[in-house]
Amino acid sequence: MIPPRLEFNESSLSPEDLSHLTQVRQAIAYTQLAYKVLIGVILLLILGIVLINREVRGATRELGIIFTTYGAFEYLGIFIFKNLTERQLPQLNIPPSLQA
Repeated sequence: MIPPRLEFNESSLSPEDLSHLTQVRQAIAYTQLAYKVLIGVILLLILGIVLINREVRGATRELGIIFTTYGAFEYLGIFIFKNLTERQLPQLNIPPSLQA
């Protein structure tokens, strides 16, 4: 029932929809900018930790333990979530074309 391809352009949208679309684009741009800024802040904080401690080996070990622990918990959470959703999707009566 869903067409294989939906096509629309700015001329087919109402001015109200265009203003909403512009706001959504700006929000996405701000979110992407914030993500990049946070990565930069994280790198600056790591550099600050290393410079304050003056012990690169110890700081690297501590940061490595923190990031490895966080990564392990995140991977475990993703693994559990994927397994739970694979079991629950058939019970929700979602069409097979949308389950993927």
